[in-house]
Amino acid sequence: MLDQAYSEAGVATWSTPASPSWFGLEKGRTYTNVQIQQLIRTMEAELLALFPRNDAENATVDWAAVATYASQGISSGTPFNFEFYIDVTTRECGIDCIKNWGNSVATERVDTRVAKLLTTNHQDPWPAPSGNPCPTISADKRVGDGTYGPPSNENYDQVSIAPADAGAGTDYACAGVSPFPAARGSYHQSNLQHVRYHALASRGEDLPSDDGTGQDPLYTTQMNDLLWAEGLIRSSGDLALAAQKIDNSRVTRGGLPSVVGQAAPALITALQYEQEIEFMGQGIDPFLNRRRSGYNAPATGGRFPYVDGLIPGTPRHMPVPAKELDILTRAVYSFGGPTGPDMSRSVNGGQRQETVADRFRALQSLRPGFLTRFLPR
Repeated sequence: MLDQAYSEAGVATWSTPASPSWFGLEKGRTYTNVQIQQLIRTMEAELLALFPRNDAENATVDWAAVATYASQGISSGTPFNFEFYIDVTTRECGIDCIKNWGNSVATERVDTRVAKLLTTNHQDPWPAPSGNPCPTISADKRVGDGTYGPPSNENYDQVSIAPADAGAGTDYACAGVSPFPAARGSYHQSNLQHVRYHALASRGEDLPSDDGTGQDPLYTTQMNDLLWAEGLIRSSGDLALAAQKIDNSRVTRGGLPSVVGQAAPALITALQYEQEIEFMGQGIDPFLNRRRSGYNAPATGGRFPYVDGLIPGTPRHMPVPAKELDILTRAVYSFGGPTGPDMSRSVNGGQRQETVADRFRALQSLRPGFLTRFLPR
């Protein structure tokens, strides 16, 4: 379908309408048919690369096709970010609540596993009870020292983020307070906060000038470059070109040493580091990227005995629609539990599974007097 859309987009020269806007009320940007074709190619590269559910499936991807699609994506030719204008005052989070909530200094935090990866002074698991220290120590300009915002701002004093100084990073802040219950998982007890898209956080959640209104980059040139690089590396393609694509975020945004001249294993390590940063806030891509990759799995020891890139028991996909599960005679909305997160175990054919409605009625029946008091006779 994407191939068909690509072909149809190239039949004639056209642009998306300026008003009413296709990509955000009144202030959405316009795109030419050539740009839409580039966007489609990025989507195709993304679909192939992030579809695998585990490390084994990841090895079966047509990585040469990923490289080909990405080479025609939004970072090729005249690069551009595909953006959608969001205004939470009229559309709540618009189409991307992840950036609205994810950049709130009091709502979400970066996983401690990632915090340890991005800094040299944060630990995983979270060191109770005092937590990880601020300022952060990192050579990455996107991380910086964890300071953030103007000299005086009461909105984020509640989580003890120091005002920005000369060492402030572009994407992250360090909070001295971690307000989340440890029982929900120590990885949530992080002191690192994502603020790259802080303008899209709601009023009162972030800086006074931020009100959840602005251009939301749904696909960035960095994302396409990293898909392009991975396609090249995993298909034994041009490693020098792959390194340049990695450097477009690693060096340009991060200020880190170039990886040009490195061998494939080192390039994969650098690539996956970049993906953790550049995919963050981009919808479900971080989860899809994590579930297929086992690069973080320790041979022995470590915080968790990782299976591929996920903490054991984490579901590997979103719930299958109830009607489909009923046809397959599988339990409704079951991931299979910790021993089978890929999919719930099958049952004997011909057996109708309990539906949500069936379960609700069963619970109703357990309530004393419910049937005689509320149901018609």
